[in-house]
Formats: sequence, structure tokens, C-alpha cells
Amino acid sequence: MAAQLSLTMQLVPGSLSGNLLFTNEEENASINIWRRGSSWGDVTLSFVLETDDGPVSVTLRPQIYTVNAPFVNPIGAGQVFKLPFDLNDGQWINGGPWSPEVSELTAIYEVLETPESLQYNVWTGLLTVSHQF
Repeated sequence: MAAQLSLTMQLVPGSLSGNLLFTNEEENASINIWRRGSSWGDVTLSFVLETDDGPVSVTLRPQIYTVNAPFVNPIGAGQVFKLPFDLNDGQWINGGPWSPEVSELTAIYEVLETPESLQYNVWTGLLTVSHQF
């Protein structure tokens, strides 16, 4: 059975920034998720903005890594890991500002099974969370 991980979103009022909260719902086991700042972690998170003109996909800009290693963030049983984001900070393709107004923001966290995810015992699967404005 797959490890139980849930995702919620806290937004800063009036902005497209905030925190994603990963909650380990396991009673006795830690869960590893990829740490951002590597080619493994940076591809896991994307967003979809719903606008009057249709959906807009937002992904992290490609990075140049001085050290590219598969590091993890362990989340203890029953614990929460907070991942901050700011879609206006210039690090995102199709990052803000947006016109027309955004009516919904969806965060997508997806980790595919790879040799590295198996080696580092990283959670794999798909989580989404949305917020309507």
C-alpha cells in the first residue's frame, strides 16, 4: 500500500504566493519527498491558473545547478512539511502578473517512479489542491 501523503495550500491574501503543506498521514513511518534545488525536485511542482482566457500552465524555469544531487525532505509520521512558493518571483515560466484576473489556482505535485525514487525511498504519485478566488 502506498504511503499516505496529503496536500493543502495556504495563500497570502491578494496574491499568488503562500505555502503548500505536505502532511504525512502515516502513523509510524516517515515519507521522503524530493527537495527543490535539483533536477529531481524542481520538476515535481507546477500550477494551473484559470483565467477568463482559459487555463495557463506555470512551471519552474530551468535551472543551472552547481551541484545536482537527489536530496530528500523527510516528513516524520504525523508531521507537516511547508513548501513556500511565490508565482511572482520571476522563477516561474508564465509567472505573473496576469491579465485577465485569475479565478482559480491549482497546485500539482507529481513524482514519477524512477530508479532514484526507488533508491531514496521517495513518495511517488499525484497530489492536487485548488483555491478559487
